[in-house]
Amino acid sequence: AVLANREARVLLEQDGTPEASVFATDPETGVDMRARFDFLPSFANADPCAFDLKTTRSSAHPEEYTRTVANFGYHFQQEWYLHAYGIATGDFRLPMQFIVVETAAPHLVDVRPLALEYAEIARPKVRQALELFARYTEAGEWPDWNDPNRDPLQPPTWLMFQEGAIG
Repeated sequence: AVLANREARVLLEQDGTPEASVFATDPETGVDMRARFDFLPSFANADPCAFDLKTTRSSAHPEEYTRTVANFGYHFQQEWYLHAYGIATGDFRLPMQFIVVETAAPHLVDVRPLALEYAEIARPKVRQALELFARYTEAGEWPDWNDPNRDPLQPPTWLMFQEGAIG
């Protein structure tokens, strides 16, 4: 199904490296970064484009899949990967797209980049993650949820409705 999609096929047939790892050190924090692209294009390509292949049990329709991107943080993944790539290569302009394929027949496929707004949301969070990691690493102490006065875990409201405990 993916190869039958014209846009996906163009991305898959470009010169490059599947499952390419990129290693870099963030210059502001000194944190070592690793990114594992599903596909990293060759520098020699006329219009190189990295991509990540995602499957979905719900829908590849853009209105549905945008929720999946937000729920699973794929915009953070993209920002992390492109930041590491930019540090490693000096090229912070590499385009990236997501090839989305449904796991159920007829295995519909969509190919799309993320809107710039996703990067605007993710960029400060990625910076914050790098800074927190650097700070905790330097201090040698990591936060946890171990509070001696902690409350027991409560079932989520949706489960209470589903099980008839709330009506």
